[in-house]
Amino acid sequence: MAVVEDMILITGHPRSGTHFTAKVLRRLGYPTSCEGRNLRPGKTWFVSSWKHAQPGTFHFRLGSRPIHTGFKRVLHQVRHPLSVISSSTTLSHLTTDHIRKYVDLPEPSIRRNQPVKLCMRSWLEWNRMIEDQADWRFQLEELQELFPALCRQLSIPPRQLPRMGKGSRNARKHSHWSWDDLDRQCPVLTREIKEQAQRYGYAD
Repeated sequence: MAVVEDMILITGHPRSGTHFTAKVLRRLGYPTSCEGRNLRPGKTWFVSSWKHAQPGTFHFRLGSRPIHTGFKRVLHQVRHPLSVISSSTTLSHLTTDHIRKYVDLPEPSIRRNQPVKLCMRSWLEWNRMIEDQADWRFQLEELQELFPALCRQLSIPPRQLPRMGKGSRNARKHSHWSWDDLDRQCPVLTREIKEQAQRYGYAD
């Protein structure tokens, strides 16, 4: 594992847009690692990754990779829960099995198309875990307006969000779940998700 003097982590639940944020920072010329890959010593690095919210090892289908630790600051990136939960149904079992190492997910993972109730609980608990260590939180949907503030959190000169092409966003085809859909899955979890989303600044 590379020894890096100074790292700032941008993290959230999978499908919250941390890959997009990494692309933005790289576009501006800052040393940024998506998922902690290719870190080199001697620089301040921005690591934009959901995996790095906890130390450990992530297991891929054909191997594994250690997860870097020792971040100077942790920034919590959130996205509307309906968007994240809907998109999270596309996660692989390797992702959800990694999440369950750190939070309680009683629902079993399946190879593809994860159960909605599992994704609901995963969004709720993974974000709660990040809350305990985060120094600052921001909404992906407000990134254009908040980008100068994000720059200040990263100790770089404030500037406007650069124009990014459509191909810079990692879009996956999936079903779109409403609050009523979630309520039919589990009213208790839905209520908790709504309450947490309101704390994060989402009105509905």
